[in-house]
Amino acid sequence: TSFLVRSLENQLSKNPKRINSLTQEFIDDFKSNLFEFRLNLGTGITFSDAGKKSVDKIHEYRNLREDFIQFFLIITKTEYNFDVDIIKSLFEEKDVYNRPQDVNLRSWSSADYQHYKFIFHELFIYVVAICLKNQNYNALAEFLHSPYFYQNSNIRDINAQKFIEIREYPEILNEYYKQEFRKISGSAELMISNLSDKITKQLFIQADLLLHYIDELNNNDVLSYKKWFPVTYIYKDEGLSNTFFSKLVSKKYFEKLKVVFDVEDIESFKEILIEYKDNNEKQSRRNPSFNNDPWHGVPFIYEIVKIEEIGMYK
Repeated sequence: TSFLVRSLENQLSKNPKRINSLTQEFIDDFKSNLFEFRLNLGTGITFSDAGKKSVDKIHEYRNLREDFIQFFLIITKTEYNFDVDIIKSLFEEKDVYNRPQDVNLRSWSSADYQHYKFIFHELFIYVVAICLKNQNYNALAEFLHSPYFYQNSNIRDINAQKFIEIREYPEILNEYYKQEFRKISGSAELMISNLSDKITKQLFIQADLLLHYIDELNNNDVLSYKKWFPVTYIYKDEGLSNTFFSKLVSKKYFEKLKVVFDVEDIESFKEILIEYKDNNEKQSRRNPSFNNDPWHGVPFIYEIVKIEEIGMYK
């Protein structure tokens, strides 16, 4: 993948129409290389050792991840028009990495593949963060609102689902950080401590937060077991700016961003937020948090930007 990334900008400058064929070539190569990072824990391994080996393998994968980030930073520049479905296909095949490539292999352990749940979770946050960084809101809207057709060997029919399915819980990794380092979230700790130098911590957390808000607005069911909780929010700095959300007071800025929230105008967005707020208040709902701990509560979107102030300035 490194060679493809190094030559990408040069090839696109010569022939920008090749963007989809080059994107497909990179994604195919990335998918193939990703299989190389499976574990082989064996029998009798302690929980602690299994957790450490999972973390070590994720660190080994870092160079491949950085290739993806650099590649995606290039193709999401607004002067290019790439096919989002090519990137989505990577996430639609996430379950392929939860089991051996050899479908006839009868004896295997799911523990050898748990860390892939973290890899796809983290990678999707980078996808959103990079779209925000390059202000490619049309591509971002497709990642957030268009359907995903996940491949799963356990079912014959592949149904349209949402991005929420990408967020899965790697139990071994999280329990390892909890037992060894007393961390609330091992996933969050590893994401932040192993953050790419191409994306700021603030932007990464904002991307995670945006995924949470989109999921909340699309699925205002507090009893739903599938939620996108922004685990990285606990690592925000005191002065962390929520620029992406606070700028919604600008009508001009909102016009750029409305596609991200899948709305036509300011009034329709306000109506969605009012209904969402009313439902939360009727159910006396607290801010989403880790283990209902108020110290780590995530503000509702209407607490970051007041509904009545959206689009009030030019």
